[in-house]
Amino acid sequence: MKLALLCLLLLSSSAFAQNARTVEDGPWWRGLTRDFKLGYISGYARGTELANIANTAGCLTLWSASKAIKTAYSLEQWKTLCLPVSDFDGVKMSQFLDGVDAFYSDFRNQQIEFGSALEYVRDEIKGKPRADLDANLSHLRRCYADMAACVADKP
Repeated sequence: MKLALLCLLLLSSSAFAQNARTVEDGPWWRGLTRDFKLGYISGYARGTELANIANTAGCLTLWSASKAIKTAYSLEQWKTLCLPVSDFDGVKMSQFLDGVDAFYSDFRNQQIEFGSALEYVRDEIKGKPRADLDANLSHLRRCYADMAACVADKP
């Protein structure tokens, strides 16, 4: 009886260990199928879009409810502050997939988290200046190599 209980305990602990959260970075990305990648990118972009809508609505509601904010900012100024920063519109999901694949094909980018990789690819697709992209990528690489450098070295 004790042996059966011990075996059950060992099996269940290994099952829980397999369900531990995976780091969503280059090695994780390379292990996924193309279909899963497309679905993941689509879900990520849609989730970001919904979060931006909720954030913008909350931000504008705050402006309308606060006399202090109304005094400090015009509605147009506040709208500018409320606009979403993550814009995935107008780009095909397959283009994002190809971009993230290319991003992670560089060994120096392997430890960069998926969300940062996707935002970099989005900025590249949307025509952000090369100097800005290079500065951001250098920053990301330093951050994932050494978090202390990340805090001290914000671009």
